[in-house]
Amino acid sequence: MDGIRVFDFDEGLYLCRLIACALQGVRCPDDAKPETVSWHDVFDLAKLNSVEAITWMGLPEHPVPPIDADLSDEWRRCADMTLFRQLQFDAERESIARGLVDRGISFLALKGAAMSAYYPSAGMRSMSDNDILYGRIRPLPDVPDGPDGLDGHDGHGYEAFDERRSADDVREVMLGLGYTLYDVAHGEMDFVRSPMLTFEMFQEISRPGSEHHDYYANPWRRTAPRDAASFEACKGAGEMRWPIEDEYLFHLVHMFKHWEHGGGCGIRFVADAYVYDVAMHDRGADAGYVRGELEKLDLVSFERRVRGLAALVFGGRSASGKLRPADFTDEDAAFLRSLLTCGIYGNLGFKVQHDVERSVAAGSSVFSGRLRYLWSRIFPSRGLLVSAYPWLEGRPWLIPFMPVYRLVRGLALHRRKVIGELRALLFR
Repeated sequence: MDGIRVFDFDEGLYLCRLIACALQGVRCPDDAKPETVSWHDVFDLAKLNSVEAITWMGLPEHPVPPIDADLSDEWRRCADMTLFRQLQFDAERESIARGLVDRGISFLALKGAAMSAYYPSAGMRSMSDNDILYGRIRPLPDVPDGPDGLDGHDGHGYEAFDERRSADDVREVMLGLGYTLYDVAHGEMDFVRSPMLTFEMFQEISRPGSEHHDYYANPWRRTAPRDAASFEACKGAGEMRWPIEDEYLFHLVHMFKHWEHGGGCGIRFVADAYVYDVAMHDRGADAGYVRGELEKLDLVSFERRVRGLAALVFGGRSASGKLRPADFTDEDAAFLRSLLTCGIYGNLGFKVQHDVERSVAAGSSVFSGRLRYLWSRIFPSRGLLVSAYPWLEGRPWLIPFMPVYRLVRGLALHRRKVIGELRALLFR
């Protein structure tokens, strides 16, 4: 999708109400749907944001007017498939885990693979793939002994080593389980297996040149074994975990990356933030630590904006039907509009518009903003190039030829995407 979907505020609020009801464990009242909004509109918006399952759980028991049979069946199938995929991913991670640990490799489930467990019910949170951080790890020397391997929020847990051998072993494990290596870039290997399993295996979780790359230079420093006895028995290999505070921080960093530097992101990211907020409150999370780390990440205002919107659209007022357009500031309304209409991982139209507007806000003309965007796409930083094309390491003489290589490769493999991006840049 290159453009941004036309937005109807009543439709958006009703979709959020369905999600809020599901999160509160109730059904939306039978006659709550605005008359100007059709069930097909609601389903299409849910599908755009990959929230078909959770909205299905919040639908009225006896909708007024009734949902036609074909649409109801499709909606139910989407919800059933979300649960099936979650269970299948969970089982498959167990198989992968055994192969990794047998080779002395530890792993940490990221993003949806980790946070889906915080939702009130299984099958609420959709996942198109699973992201896993992997590596051979060893304790950092300044870690004191403790029951969880961490010294409060100041301890530093582990670090990775022997990365190349670890990558070779992961490739062997995944190929042995019937997966195909689909792509390698940015310290990541993507594996697929028919009909619908995709695992993205990471050694680094923040790309060179990003504002958060230094913060996550060692993503293992805050981890601890999920099962200390098993970890010790396996000679320092096993499933690792982050404290929930760090899971929340990484969720915000990931959302910010899509919002600020990608093509935007959908409302599911805000639902995730709401679920994390509830889970952290229930677990007595260290709010002071979170505030301090948000300052280091320069995400204080972004987090406040996300958490405020999450509380507004998924809290009690929304579930009870008391939320009105007048309750939104202009900024919150614009934020919600973009989140609901640009798709779960955004689109090129939003990315180009956002990047050019950022240049204009910094004092450039629209024309200069477009040139700046085009330059950044043709001539990315050396670090980003080496991360995307590992074979460039040690071959600096190839760097000058990369713009031509990338253009030819892009037109050969992603012609529609390249043309769509140029169209969005030139005719926005």
